[in-house]
Amino acid sequence: YVALIRQNGMNLLQIINDILDISKIEAGKLEIEVAEYELNSFLEGIDSMLSFMAQGKGLEFKIIQHDVLPDVIHTDQNRLRQCLVNLINNAIKFTDKGHVYMKVSLEKNTENGHFLRFDVEDAGIGIPIEKQKMIFESFSQADGSTSRQYGGTGLGLTITKQLTELLGGTLSLVSEKGKGAVFTLRIPTEQNSNLHVEYAETLKTN
Repeated sequence: YVALIRQNGMNLLQIINDILDISKIEAGKLEIEVAEYELNSFLEGIDSMLSFMAQGKGLEFKIIQHDVLPDVIHTDQNRLRQCLVNLINNAIKFTDKGHVYMKVSLEKNTENGHFLRFDVEDAGIGIPIEKQKMIFESFSQADGSTSRQYGGTGLGLTITKQLTELLGGTLSLVSEKGKGAVFTLRIPTEQNSNLHVEYAETLKTN
C-alpha cells in the first residue's frame, strides 16, 4: 500500500511539474542557464538513472557513443537532461521487449557550428505516420487506448520539443506502427545564450 501511495504521489508530482513547465514556456518565463559541462559525466548520470528502469522491464538499455565526442559542451545541463529523460522514459514505457538505445554522435557543420546528436531508438509499439505530428501537441497521445494502457498526460513530448528549441536545437521522429521509433534531438555544442529569449518572443507572438 505504501509503495502504491508513493507511486501515485510521484505521478501526481510529474503532472504538476509538466503543467508548470508548459505554462512557463508559453508565457516566455522559463529561463535557460547556459554553462560548460563535462559530457561523459552527463551521459553516465543518465545511464545510472534509467538503466534500472529498463532492466525492470527486461529491456536492453545502452548509451552508444559514435565518433570522437567533445569533452565539454555549452548548454543548460538540467533542461537537456529533462529532454533526454523524457524521450528515454517514453521509449521504455512503450517497449515491452527488445531494446532501448541512445546513440550519441557529432554532426560537423561549418556554417552553423557543430551539433551534438542524440538518437533515442526503441523496439516498441511505434507511431503511425498520420499520428506523428499530433503527438507534439499539448495533452495529445497517438490514441485514447494509449493513454488508458500506458498512462501519462500527453505533455512530455510537447515540453521536450519546446525545450529543445529553447536550447537552439531540433527534435524529429522516424517511426512506423509496430516497428519502434527513433527520436532525434540535436543541439549546438557552443550555445548562444540569447536563443531562449528569441524563442520566447516567438511563442508570445503566436
